[in-house]
Amino acid sequence: MVRQNAESTAIETLGALGLKQYEAACFTALTRLDHGTTREISELTDVPRTRVYDAIEELQQQGLVDVQHSNPQQFRAIPITEAAALLHQRFDERLTTLQTTLGGLESVEEQSLDGSTNVWTTTGGDAITRRAVRFIDDASEEIVLIVDGEQVLSDPLFDQLQAAHERV
Repeated sequence: MVRQNAESTAIETLGALGLKQYEAACFTALTRLDHGTTREISELTDVPRTRVYDAIEELQQQGLVDVQHSNPQQFRAIPITEAAALLHQRFDERLTTLQTTLGGLESVEEQSLDGSTNVWTTTGGDAITRRAVRFIDDASEEIVLIVDGEQVLSDPLFDQLQAAHERV
């Protein structure tokens, strides 16, 4: 049961990092094998053999799988640390591209945020803490924080408020 949970978590995480379902399943299976054939991978993953070939080909193009051209062909995953570093680099590149392109978009209209007529809400504990910490960091004159319940006032947020008390 634990192995199954770890396996499904690995497949889900690989999917979140951009691999398709069959690619993630085949790569996960290959991390458990020293090397394997399409038949062995298919049996281990329940991915149809014809789809294993497609998934392995894509994984090879991404640099995640090595192929031994024998009869039958053998496949092996690159070392896990190397795969993690490769996926981390790709993820960072995508985030950098996203930040650059979103930052470069022109505003459709100018909106004024002065005055007290603008009220915005943020929900979710982590989101509230992250946003509030940023606002506290940017504050220079006054901080007014209204929270709905003590559970919102997390330790990091409370620490940031105490640190700001000296300068604001």
